Amino acid sequence: MAELTRRTFIGGVAAAAGAAAAGAAAVSCSRSRSPAGFVHRTGQRLYLNGKPYRFIGFNIWRACVTSWNHPPNDTRYFVNDGTTLAASLAQINANGGKMNGFRTWFYQQFALNNGVRDWTALDHCLTAAGNAGFKVICTLQDQYNYEGTGHKDTTWYRTGYTSAVGRYETVPYRQWVNEVVNRYKDDDRILMWELMNEPDVSGGAGAGGVGGAGGAGAGCPADAPRIFQAFRDDVAGLIKSIDPNHLVSLGTGYWGQCGMSGTGTGNHWAAAADSPHIDICSWHDYSGYRNAKGTAADGNGLDHRWQDAARLDKPIYVGECGIKLDSYVGYSTFERASYLDDKMSAQFANYTNLAGHLSWEWDSRGTPPGTSYSYAANDPALAIMNKYTLFPRVPAK
Repeated sequence: MAELTRRTFIGGVAAAAGAAAAGAAAVSCSRSRSPAGFVHRTGQRLYLNGKPYRFIGFNIWRACVTSWNHPPNDTRYFVNDGTTLAASLAQINANGGKMNGFRTWFYQQFALNNGVRDWTALDHCLTAAGNAGFKVICTLQDQYNYEGTGHKDTTWYRTGYTSAVGRYETVPYRQWVNEVVNRYKDDDRILMWELMNEPDVSGGAGAGGVGGAGGAGAGCPADAPRIFQAFRDDVAGLIKSIDPNHLVSLGTGYWGQCGMSGTGTGNHWAAAADSPHIDICSWHDYSGYRNAKGTAADGNGLDHRWQDAARLDKPIYVGECGIKLDSYVGYSTFERASYLDDKMSAQFANYTNLAGHLSWEWDSRGTPPGTSYSYAANDPALAIMNKYTLFPRVPAK
């Protein structure tokens, strides 16, 4: 998700985990060890410096966007300029807050200054995060065209990611991954790498790649699972060959994208996550404000996906949780906070390998009137989210 309008089209155990985990050792690697200061996993749990770790926070997707690297058509909110990001993180944890993570776009275009590689914005993002005791989920590319680099289609996942150079880019995606991971492989302010934001192997924007078992909707080729798994093996394998310290996630979304949906023998979501290079599974919650457990049709809800992850002996996290401030919640931030509490309470209580939960989205300009997913200072949701953070928090740098 990259704009407030993205979700306008979306409407409104525990015993199984133990049984599922019993046979998981044969499915994938169960341990990921990293030096002190890095988050690692052991089976379905995350740890930091030997203690259980859970990340709670927001998506701050503009955390690397400045007045000099933004797309020409986007001249609004430059979180990376000056002290805006530091102020936002301070507001999130004002009044004794405990939150410890945020997710942001670590895209190539935000490391370009007039067509020349410039790491200043990305460095500043990590500095602000470290100073405030946060770790960063770094997403390396967008499925969509919100930032102007083009929608990623079937051809891109087959070969284009190795050769195509998008608008506001100077090298193909795979080369960017190589550059950015090499630069930050030893940086413990990064929590994990996400390969993509909501990958989808369908034919293109509006192709309707979401469907039933296997996601075989219009525009979704029959070999979509194989295409995506080959992409995963190449890119995640590249990351792990460079950087053994950080967790790696696919960045998958909610509704069962092409090549990553289904259940049973056609469970391509689980097949996509079943790789020794993938440490942790991702799911996005736009399932409806009253849908506390995040259930969804065709097995694509969190109620099924946590079990899929458990069978792989891996944790799962809610990378985006969007609750729209609209007439359904009476335009009330307090009512929205109550629904968020219902979700976080039900999900952490029932999904035993749930390792993190990130709300969509933080916007320090304030929550605008009308329909909005954004949160700002003094929102009652802050106190709700704080309840679910486990210590230890990341020590400030």
